[in-house]
Amino acid sequence: MRLKVLHVTEAWQAGVGVLVDNLVRRQANDPRIQAIHLACSSSRTPETLDYSEFGTVAVHRYESTRHPWKLAKTIVAIRHIVERVKPDIIHAHSTFPGVYCRLLLGGTPILYCAHGWCFAQEIHPLKKTVFGVTEAALAKLTAGIVHVSRSELRHANRYLVHSRKSFVIHPGVRAPLLSGTPAVEVDPRKINLAFVGRFDRQKGLDLLLGSLGALKREDLHLYLIGDYDRESPKRRSSFTNARITELGWIAQPRIDDYLQQMDAIVMPSRWEAFGLVATEAMRNSKAAIVSDRGGLPEQIIHGYNGLVFSPEEPAGLLRALEGLNKADLAEMGANARRVWERCFTEDRSYEALVEAYAELTARRRGTTTTSPGSALPVRTAAGATLAAGS
Repeated sequence: MRLKVLHVTEAWQAGVGVLVDNLVRRQANDPRIQAIHLACSSSRTPETLDYSEFGTVAVHRYESTRHPWKLAKTIVAIRHIVERVKPDIIHAHSTFPGVYCRLLLGGTPILYCAHGWCFAQEIHPLKKTVFGVTEAALAKLTAGIVHVSRSELRHANRYLVHSRKSFVIHPGVRAPLLSGTPAVEVDPRKINLAFVGRFDRQKGLDLLLGSLGALKREDLHLYLIGDYDRESPKRRSSFTNARITELGWIAQPRIDDYLQQMDAIVMPSRWEAFGLVATEAMRNSKAAIVSDRGGLPEQIIHGYNGLVFSPEEPAGLLRALEGLNKADLAEMGANARRVWERCFTEDRSYEALVEAYAELTARRRGTTTTSPGSALPVRTAAGATLAAGS
């Protein structure tokens, strides 16, 4: 059966946008998918999402909201899209699309991916409880939930967020896109590191800058790829440290040209559902220096394809930076490429997702032999540990 899929998303910046965009393009070339419909927020996605090269992709707009009294209007708008499209499955991405879609109370199976549970973030305990109770209630209206890491699954279990089906599918990324021209000139005598992401508390840039300032060695240079988010324009400023170069946001098709010039990337995140930047580093044969949060330790084995530290112990990051050398980073980078090839390619994660689609739509048609309460096995390899042991 060829499936008609409706993706519902909101924010388009950073990881979620990258994953959804790649997914839409991949499905557009999949003969098992009849049509792809993308419902996205008018105010939170680019005015132009160009899929004109594909005859099977249609873009629909709705107005997302954070206001409870406007919620009904948004749900009605998405219901109208569903009635026009008549999808076989609805794939809801992130928290608010997950709310909108599951309150439709329709018969179309919904596959929900939070791309990072709110209750797994650094927020007030009361807010965590509210989000947990809400997600647990909405999960009962969900045909399936995709967890992007085992860490996310553990958080969901802690708050009793259970649907009829649960899948752990590590996001995968495509092969590098390289222009053949260096994107930035770096000093080959120095150890060149990249930070990629928003300049906010979650991503831990302050921890990295603090460690850099305390370094005794002078041969490290840090490239910042990113900026403050769009909701904090007044906070934009330049870093004056001579060991730091700001590059701003880099378009996805160019990111590999920049990562290729680095010796390693640094992800000092305080929380992270999965950590797609580490995967992008690995596909470029680069070691990743990461915190031990979320899905990052599921990708990086300390000393094999990168280094792992605790953000609760800033001295751990400082020690990691003090001990870097190019030879070790090159070896870990080669290992990182092997881990990506074995565990985190786009092909692997995509096939796991298509299996999830098939399972949920088969259950709707009544053709599955799987008992209603059972959970499917993990659809991807067991992560970096598996690759390291091979």
